[in-house]
Amino acid sequence: MSKKEMKSLFLHTRPGLYTYTLLGFLFGLFITKVPFNTTIILAFVSWLLLASGATVFNSYYDKDKIPLPNLKNPPKPTKFLLHGSITLKILGFLIAIIFTNLIFSSLYFLGTLASILYSHKKTRLKSSGIIALFTNCATGSATFFVAASLENNLLATESILGTLSAGFFLGSVYLMMQIHEVKDDKRRGDISIAVKHGKVPALWLSILFLIISAILTIFAFKIILLNQYLIYLINLYFISIIILLIYWIKSNHSNIHDYKIMSIITNSMSSLGSTILLILYILQNLN
Repeated sequence: MSKKEMKSLFLHTRPGLYTYTLLGFLFGLFITKVPFNTTIILAFVSWLLLASGATVFNSYYDKDKIPLPNLKNPPKPTKFLLHGSITLKILGFLIAIIFTNLIFSSLYFLGTLASILYSHKKTRLKSSGIIALFTNCATGSATFFVAASLENNLLATESILGTLSAGFFLGSVYLMMQIHEVKDDKRRGDISIAVKHGKVPALWLSILFLIISAILTIFAFKIILLNQYLIYLINLYFISIIILLIYWIKSNHSNIHDYKIMSIITNSMSSLGSTILLILYILQNLN
C-alpha cells in the first residue's frame, strides 16, 4: 500500500460528491425531525462509506480517462481501487450493524449488492439507461429513508413525500452528469439516456424530475409547518437550477464546456442545498 495508491483511492471517492450524501441525509433528518445525537454521526459516516465505496467500485470497472464529476483528472484505476472499495463498504457495514437499527443495516446491505450489480462487468446494470436511472433514483430515496429510519417515522406522509422527492432529485442530477460522457459510454456499451436520446431530451427529463422533486419537497415542508418565507427560499433554489439547465439546453457546447457547465450546476446544487438544510436542521434542534 503506497501513498500513490492511497491518494488514488481518495481521489476516486470523489470528495465533492460527499455533499450529495450529506444533502439527502440532512433532508431525511429534517423532514422527519430526527433529534441530533451521536448515532446520527455514526450513521452518516456509515452511509458515506457505502457511497464512497460504490463510487470507487464503479470507477474501477468504468476505467474512465475523461474528466468525471468532481474528478477532472482521474488517476489510472488499479486493483487497489477494487480492494479499497470493498474495504470501505465493509467498514461502513460494521458501523451500521453495531450502531444503527435493522432497517438501516438491511438497506446498507441492499445498497452494497446494488452497487455490485450496477457496475460489475458480468452484470453491468448501468448499461441500460432506464435501469441506471432507476438505480440512481433509488439511491437518492434510500439516503433519505435511512436517515428517517433513525426515528422510525417512515410511514408519515412527509416521509413518503421526502423519499420520493430525494429519488427524483438524484435522478435529475444523474441525468446531468452523463451528458459529457456520451462518447465514453458508447465505447463501454453503456446505453445511457443521453446516448440513446441525445443531450437535449436528457436535460429536459432532468428538468422534469427536478420540478417533480420541487413539488414533493414543498408539500413535505408545508406538512411540517415550515415558515412561508422558507418555502419561498426553496422555490428560489429550484427555479434557479431550472433556469441554469434551460441555459445549458439553449447553448451549443463541446464536451469540455458541457463538463464545466455540469460541474457548476451540480456543485452549486449540492453545496447550497446541504448548507440550507444544515442550518435548518441546527435551528430545528435548538428549538
